[in-house]
This record gives sequence, C-alpha cells and structure tokens, in this order.
Amino acid sequence: MFNQRSMWLGLFFIFFCQTASAKVFYKNKQIQDVHLSGIKGFLYESIMSAPPDVKDKLIIKFARACTWLNEVHNNQKTFKLEEIGTEDSQLIIQTIEYIVKILLNQDLIYKPHDLTRWSGLGYYIDADYKETITYNEKTDEYTLRMGWKLEITKPQFPPEVNTLKNQF
Repeated sequence: MFNQRSMWLGLFFIFFCQTASAKVFYKNKQIQDVHLSGIKGFLYESIMSAPPDVKDKLIIKFARACTWLNEVHNNQKTFKLEEIGTEDSQLIIQTIEYIVKILLNQDLIYKPHDLTRWSGLGYYIDADYKETITYNEKTDEYTLRMGWKLEITKPQFPPEVNTLKNQF
C-alpha cells in the first residue's frame, strides 16, 4: 500500500509541478531559459557599446524590458508576446527578430556564434526596474521616482560553458 501511494504522489508532482511553470511564447515558439539569457545578453552588450548619448536615453528602457521579461518568464500564466502590446514587449519582440536575422546570417555586424557570448553574458545580468508614485499633501503634487539597475553579477560564463572551454 505504501509503494502505491508513493508512486501516485510522485506522479502527481511530476505532472502537476511541471505544468505550473511559466510559458512565454513568440510566434508559437516557447522562450526557454537559454533564449532569455541570450536576449538579456544582447540587450546589455548593445547598450554598453552604444555612444554615451544613446546609452543615456535607452538604458532605463532596456533595464525595464529585462525586468519585465524576467517577471513574465517567472509568472505562472502563459503569455504570447505578440498579444501584449506594451513598449517592453515590443522591445523584446524586436530583439528576438534581430537575433533571428543574425542566426540566419542576414546581418553584417554580428554572426551566429555571437549568440553563445550573449547567452553566457545574459546568464549573469541583474536587471531591476521600479516606479513609485508619491503624493505630497502640502503641495498637492504627485512625484514619479524610477529606480533601476542593469549590471553583471559575475563577469564570467556559466559553469557549463567554462567546462566546455577548458576541454580545448
């Protein structure tokens, strides 16, 4: 009796715990963890290599989009990026489309092997974005404060990439 109950309990966790994970789709393709890392790594490298005036204008948007993508990816619901329509989802869609062009070797700047670097880099990207609105009763004014960060937590590749690199 104990073995049968253990078996059913094990099957319950296998089937129902796996279905509870988040699913983010674009064009009916699921975005996996490795895709998420590649997107974040590409956005980080793009903004850090941009001229200072462009970087100053876009870094907050990139931090917000990376934070949003992490939140959606970790959510229990299923999302289709093309149905969301926010500025963040549009930036992520444009990034995916550009990466696809690179993978098809249709870009003059980047090559498909660059995605390995972005995936390794994105694995360690720490992005955070928060907005708070405060109300001052004395002046009857609202103030919007934005806090953000977009940084590397560890300047190295994931362990599995380092293992492969050390074999050569």
